[in-house]
Amino acid sequence: MKNQIRASLIAALCLSCATLLAAQTVIKSDWPKDKIPADVSVFAYAGVTDHGPSDAGYWIKVADGKAADMAKYVALMTGKGWTHETRGSFEYLKKGDETIGLSLFPQDNLAMLVISVYKPPRDWPTKDFPELPQPKIGATAFNTDPDNGTTITISRVTEADLVDYFKVLVASGWKGVPAELELTRASPRKLHLIASENGENEWSLSVSKE
Repeated sequence: MKNQIRASLIAALCLSCATLLAAQTVIKSDWPKDKIPADVSVFAYAGVTDHGPSDAGYWIKVADGKAADMAKYVALMTGKGWTHETRGSFEYLKKGDETIGLSLFPQDNLAMLVISVYKPPRDWPTKDFPELPQPKIGATAFNTDPDNGTTITISRVTEADLVDYFKVLVASGWKGVPAELELTRASPRKLHLIASENGENEWSLSVSKE
């Protein structure tokens, strides 16, 4: 799907690395508090060397990052209500619809910490499908096809997240079993909704008029 936004934090972190790993480790920047949500705490264990926007939000490079410092930051944030999850070599912190990804990238004898902060856009086909409220999960984009209906891409969500969302839809008048990730609606018009997995923590919701 041409217009899907594949703004996963993994892609953003890896994309940033090609440029960031080549940069010299010089303390040259303050914490970009005006570029990221206010509830993202300062990483106070090492200096910021660079930062900038990415498709997934905003990345921050920290000098001489260490696993112990990353663990301290995770503990700080979980103490402030963020949830923590590890996926492979990436650490994730999530609160509401905000996500922080952290990863260490080795460069010679130096470990570089990249922090990527993401707050999803509010892009949703509310006008075309008012029966489909926007979930407070993941990053979203949609592509409307006059013949095939609308496909909505939701990133950084689990199957459990979608089941919970489908339960909300059933409570609002949709019919079906949320765990099967397929629902229909008869009023005020006939609609069909089905979820399909695109890849790691990215799903498509296809909604069509029957």
